[in-house]
Amino acid sequence: MKSVEEYYRNIGWEMYRMYNKIIDKQNVFIEYNYGDIEVN
Repeated sequence: MKSVEEYYRNIGWEMYRMYNKIIDKQNVFIEYNYGDIEVN
């Protein structure tokens, strides 16, 4: 069972890192679009 826990822990960490990268890109994208909406 320990091996399964370690497996999911590693997968979760990789997904966590990927999720943070996606969120960073979305935040920049949302701020850019929000600026356009504010101008309009």
